[in-house]
Amino acid sequence: MTIRTTGKRRLAAAALIGAMALVSGCSGSDDEPVDTSSSAAADPSAPAEAAQPEPDLADIPDVVAVVNGTDIPREYFTTAYEAQFPRAAQQAQLSGQELDQDLLKTTVADNLVSTELLRQEADERGVEVTDEARDAAIDELLTSSELESEEDLRAAFE
Repeated sequence: MTIRTTGKRRLAAAALIGAMALVSGCSGSDDEPVDTSSSAAADPSAPAEAAQPEPDLADIPDVVAVVNGTDIPREYFTTAYEAQFPRAAQQAQLSGQELDQDLLKTTVADNLVSTELLRQEADERGVEVTDEARDAAIDELLTSSELESEEDLRAAFE
């Protein structure tokens, strides 16, 4: 694979965008998930079926993908999928649609492959993160995710 970018700056920007996408997919709000059952009970026209779907991980293989000889294991996939699942399910519910878990699985797998490709390219180029770049990335993630502290950010990643 050939990446036609100039310099470490674009690679760092791409990695930052990927990290921001993960945070925005994982965070949303510092509050606990909203219990929609009370709103359904208050609105008699609301559908009786307001239950949150469960993640379907039964068909996930032990190795989800191989990127230039590096395995992306099931554990990495399930962690990322389970982190993104509640928000995707909530968005589907709010739009009145059923969550397409196959599409979500593909998106999560694609993101893991892209992240691994970025990591490999950074390693190949000898890109090392400076303290200043790390602090700037954390500040940007805090701003875009509306989290208040680095601890909140770490919790969102977990």
